[in-house]
Amino acid sequence: MRHICTSIVATLVLAGTSLAATINVPADYTTIQAAVDAASGGDVILVAPGTYTGTGNVVVNTDGKAITIRATGTPEQTIIHGGGARRVITCSSGEGADTIIEGFTITGGYTYDGGGIRCSSSSPTITGCTISDNTANSGGGGIYCYYSSPTLTDTVVCGNDSDQINGSWIDNGGNTVADECDPDSDGDGVPDGEDAFPDDPNEWADSDGDGVGDNEDTAPRGPCCVGTGCMTITQARCDEGSGTWLGEGGSCDDCPASCSGDTNGDGVVDIEDLLNMMGSWGACP
Repeated sequence: MRHICTSIVATLVLAGTSLAATINVPADYTTIQAAVDAASGGDVILVAPGTYTGTGNVVVNTDGKAITIRATGTPEQTIIHGGGARRVITCSSGEGADTIIEGFTITGGYTYDGGGIRCSSSSPTITGCTISDNTANSGGGGIYCYYSSPTLTDTVVCGNDSDQINGSWIDNGGNTVADECDPDSDGDGVPDGEDAFPDDPNEWADSDGDGVGDNEDTAPRGPCCVGTGCMTITQARCDEGSGTWLGEGGSCDDCPASCSGDTNGDGVVDIEDLLNMMGSWGACP
């Protein structure tokens, strides 16, 4: 009798427990919103590489569900796009840290506030995302928080208008918040035409805001040829006459000549080079 009672109790417990499901986009549902609508708490929505948009006022509304929406590709490959006509993501139904959005580029949002993401009385987790090139007329071009403190980890918020983040939020480490976006958005080590932003690499040359891309700028650059080899330099190298960017596609002849003491490749032998040498003092590996 004891074994029978135990089996009945176990059966009742299992009957009241639903197993989390994995939903695939676009294999199971063609849009992320359709997958969210079908999901229950604990479910994982896996989104394949591609660009996903919507037709209403928002591309994705998480609707208060404790679900994970995860890109299976890189953020550069998996894009949630507002199409310049709607907010990208809304969390406004009491979402907590167990509502997770992971691994996307969130871009192209346009609305009154919270062009990229709007959180109202909600605090989801945003991890491994790039939130860029969104617009909000009132504030929070990247993220707008109203009585909300979303957790951001390993996320880049950049290039949004009118501001990057408006309202309270939690910086949980590993984030980048900047007015401009890194020109090497695809992570191949070269800021070039393959990157998503800015469209014209020359725009990145004028880091000091004087209207001219020249040797006074210090924005990151790509490989520059020196002699018979190439190196990566961190000082902008632009033609001072035309302002032409001399990263990929520039002329190797315009790069600074190499010399044995110039350890950081800025064209000058100075105290920074001495410190670099002292930092490497000792036996070679």
